[in-house]
Amino acid sequence: TPHVLTSVNALYPMAAKTENIESGVALQFVVTKEGAVQDANIAESDSEGVFDEAAITAVKQYVFKPGIKNGDAVHVIVSAPMTFVLGKLLTAQADSIREQGFQG
Repeated sequence: TPHVLTSVNALYPMAAKTENIESGVALQFVVTKEGAVQDANIAESDSEGVFDEAAITAVKQYVFKPGIKNGDAVHVIVSAPMTFVLGKLLTAQADSIREQGFQG
């Protein structure tokens, strides 16, 4: 399973802040064998569309220690929830990373 080396706080969308919306999204993405994020998308969203762009923008900046299979770094498909809660510096981070499978 890949491990987060560097995370980036997501920016809380101003419209959600103004309307006091708190919610979460489930991200799915590939951690490359170099530790970069690619093909990030929203697998599920409690408030459809409200936090999607902020979550994807943040997770694309993450850096991971790549997944290892048979001693070699590999691309890994992972999912991670990201929760947006007001009063927490108006930011959110992926709470946990779950491996979904290997790619390629």
